[in-house]
Amino acid sequence: MLHWQQMPHGGLRSPFHPGVKVSPNAMYAALVGMRGYRRISLTESQTRKLLPAWYVRVTRKGFQLNNRTYNLERGGLDAFRGPSDLAWLKGRWEVHCSPNNPEFAWLFDHQAEARGEDPWVEVPFIHRRLLLDRWTEEAWEEAVRIHQARGGSIRDEVAITRVLAELQRTMAAGPQEPQPGLTTPAAAPARPAPPRPRALASSVEATAELPPLDIESVRPFRSLDRPARDLFDTPEPVRGGAQSLEDFLASLPQTPHPDSGTLPPDDLPPPPGERS
Repeated sequence: MLHWQQMPHGGLRSPFHPGVKVSPNAMYAALVGMRGYRRISLTESQTRKLLPAWYVRVTRKGFQLNNRTYNLERGGLDAFRGPSDLAWLKGRWEVHCSPNNPEFAWLFDHQAEARGEDPWVEVPFIHRRLLLDRWTEEAWEEAVRIHQARGGSIRDEVAITRVLAELQRTMAAGPQEPQPGLTTPAAAPARPAPPRPRALASSVEATAELPPLDIESVRPFRSLDRPARDLFDTPEPVRGGAQSLEDFLASLPQTPHPDSGTLPPDDLPPPPGERS
């Protein structure tokens, strides 16, 4: 189906480019871009058609899907015991089943569809009454694995169903001790504990074994052997290095104090906010 949808076909050509063959997906995308689309809810029959499909032969005991037998009581599948008239299925019948709820399967009757009748026949799993809760295809495969690990046969459906029921009870009860035959993932090896830091001795303990301090034996740190101004090499003399502090203060602009009686000259323009 995926290959067919993406393969160009001679019957699909663009009216603007008749010489170009297009695929069904490309033609659908072009038409949707030109005309738009309207979402339509899928019917129950269309939804079942999208489920995974099997092609089986129906016998007196029903049919099998993944080592499970499905059948109807009182000969409900007798009409399908013969081969179907679908040559491409080699006489088999089309069956759909949900992996999230494989308790029932739906057999598709194409002959009933041609007559305008409901083509779906709901067929239950024959040992479904041994299970008290819903189950999935993944849970069934896990039960098969556990049953085979115990030495059981893959054809023993009743024993596999009982293992599945045991798994359901185990999951409902919560964590517990592992049972024989039920494998649990190996726990990761514990990492070695980091070494504990050595306890620091208190100041009293640290100085208890030290000899008494002799003040006369303490030597002062040696002084610099050159003036501090010679420690940094400057390519040019520092500006103002020969100026004294008094000369530097005198060179600063003088700001009159309001109480000193010295006011600025009258020819200075007033501030912008005081102009008349």
